[in-house]
Amino acid sequence: MPNTETGIRSHVYHHSTEPLFACRLCQAGFKEQHAVFDHLILCRAKNGVSTLREEGGVVVESPSTGAIAAEDARLHIDDTRDMDKLTGILTSCFTKRGSKCRSGYTQMVDKLVDQMTATNIPTLECRMCSKEVPARKNSLVKHLSSHPIYRCKLCKFTCTEEEEQVRHCEDEHSTHDKGEHSIRGLLYSNCQAADVMSGLFKSCFLDQSPQIITLPDSPVNVHDS
Repeated sequence: MPNTETGIRSHVYHHSTEPLFACRLCQAGFKEQHAVFDHLILCRAKNGVSTLREEGGVVVESPSTGAIAAEDARLHIDDTRDMDKLTGILTSCFTKRGSKCRSGYTQMVDKLVDQMTATNIPTLECRMCSKEVPARKNSLVKHLSSHPIYRCKLCKFTCTEEEEQVRHCEDEHSTHDKGEHSIRGLLYSNCQAADVMSGLFKSCFLDQSPQIITLPDSPVNVHDS
């Protein structure tokens, strides 16, 4: 999801269970305002309704001619957004734990590397692929990229196989008519979030430290195929 005001707003609107904008002519509801603009052209023609427009602060009617100016179209639209509910969706989607998760992940890597250095262990074997990896921070972190984790942007379903993620999008989000390349990046991505990387790091290296390391639990369980 783009880290922009428009991207975040569209994402929050997507999760709303109620219409956010309504056509005043037929009360049809929509989640995006631009969808109401498109609807108005057909709705006015179907119902033979005149166009509302504003002249000198007074709303007047004029014959419907198909096209409608944006400032006049807004006179046909009711804003039904409940900002309290939308704020709740926003905080549910984007919790303020990001910096805490990133800090916990970094501390976990640093602590493991320090223990490997203290016990003169030069390499660690990855439990997922059996490859020997130098016990240095940059090497361990870089190795994680060889085990991509795919996360659905709509429901946070997480797995290690891209084909499984595609099937999930098809079955759960009705994308059967779209190809794998068209939905990648739109509905799912190779996730680099701290909670996911923390779980992956544990799967690869954690149980090989010479001492027991007390680390924060990862809030996300990676689903292996």
